Amino acid sequence: MSTVPTLAFTDTPRTRRSDGLASHRAADRSQHNLKPTKLAVLRLVYQEGTLSGEEINDLYSLRSVRHDWPAAKHDTPRKRAGELYDDGFLEVDSIPEGGRVYCLSAEGREAIRVQS
Repeated sequence: MSTVPTLAFTDTPRTRRSDGLASHRAADRSQHNLKPTKLAVLRLVYQEGTLSGEEINDLYSLRSVRHDWPAAKHDTPRKRAGELYDDGFLEVDSIPEGGRVYCLSAEGREAIRVQS
């Protein structure tokens, strides 16, 4: 039996080939909540206008139950924000000493409009 993961057509790599099997399994489990968590992060930034990564983590934690967002480890929403920035859905409003402050891009506003 091979321990090297197989990527499906619509899948993207979430771990390195050199990562252990447990890491690959954890990444596969997290894939189920990836899109809903990213959408929740977009909604947070939309609601607040601008948010730092730490503010995203804190607000996600506070609002996740009320909005029925997927459970996430404390730092996961900030990581999703970084991915949304890389994908063009968020822009960096400023970069104070504590890290990036995000706002929605035009593409992010469109994604929120379509999902609402």
